[in-house]
Amino acid sequence: MQLIKTDSINKFQLLKNFDKVDTIDNGYYEFNYTESGVYLTKTHSLINPEVKVLHSTESDKIFFEIESWTLKEQDYLNYNFPYKRGYFLYGKPGLGKTKLIESVLCKLNHLKVIVFNIGNSDQLEHSLNIINQFDFSGGVLTNFIKVFVLEDIESLVEYKQNESRLLQILDGNVKINKCLFFATTNYPDQIPERLLSRPSRFDRKIEIKIPDENVVRQYLDSFDIDNINDIKPYIKDYSFA
Repeated sequence: MQLIKTDSINKFQLLKNFDKVDTIDNGYYEFNYTESGVYLTKTHSLINPEVKVLHSTESDKIFFEIESWTLKEQDYLNYNFPYKRGYFLYGKPGLGKTKLIESVLCKLNHLKVIVFNIGNSDQLEHSLNIINQFDFSGGVLTNFIKVFVLEDIESLVEYKQNESRLLQILDGNVKINKCLFFATTNYPDQIPERLLSRPSRFDRKIEIKIPDENVVRQYLDSFDIDNINDIKPYIKDYSFA
């Protein structure tokens, strides 16, 4: 299975027998299913004006961990381990879980990175199965880091069948090359313990707390606001909501 470019600059059709696309750009993509076929469409870039790069201790730590992970692919292959990594972020609404993920991915733009925002377990499973065919046929996505963002993961495990499928995916039963998972929740008490109990599913579980003043100042400085200095004295206990 390969990609062909359509009339749209950021849209690619998935076909089994066609001249393949040599490369695609980094960015956020989604699969669209139509009567004429399956399409991979770019929704936006990793770097864009809406993304504020935050150099917090946690985001920098995750970034360096991922950079180190990208150098260990052969070690995973030698031991026949799924070459994947996962982060589980939890905390109250508005504390910056999504912004942290966007910031980390923005800093990874020097690598080959393709991102999928996943809304349900069907979407995740279908995406993995399609990408799996590219990885093992020498396709255009082989050298890309495939990132799956599972926001509000409690909604993905609401039904037992979905939970079972998600566990199989996180355990590496659907094997793909270079896979990163980011899962978020505002309600960690609603997440089944078995989803988190096995370390291989999520390498790190991180509580996102109220950002410190330096991070908030950095965030506010990224906006072109005339009276920004009038706001800064009130940033204690500020969230990103």
